[in-house]
Amino acid sequence: CEQGPVDDLWSFWYTDQWATLKNPKAHDTQNEACRIKLDGWCRRLSEDLGGRESVIYSARLHVTPRSPHSQFMKAMCPLLVEWQRSLGDLQMEWNDRPPADENMLVFFTFAFRGVAHYAELLAKYFPVSTGSGS
Repeated sequence: CEQGPVDDLWSFWYTDQWATLKNPKAHDTQNEACRIKLDGWCRRLSEDLGGRESVIYSARLHVTPRSPHSQFMKAMCPLLVEWQRSLGDLQMEWNDRPPADENMLVFFTFAFRGVAHYAELLAKYFPVSTGSGS
């Protein structure tokens, strides 16, 4: 099995998921049930692939705009879910590409698309204020 750019992007996604759940801002809630849920998700990150993948599905159901989770979690969960879908689409395209000699141009094209979409999601979920600051 060959390693491709989408595999590297999946590694980036799992790292971002881990960083999100381990970030102190994720735990910035007074709600004990939310903290318990976060602790459980953090434990599952060290499990097998199925355990790691189940974290985002569970978070998607529990972290909603009206839930008592932190604002950080409310921003990151939809970002991670949308990015996961995007990577799934890229993975299918990569797997369905015509057989050819692998070259760096194709590799970098997929890598660039994946990183570019992540940057777009960051801008979507974490907009930068363009105010004058006064």
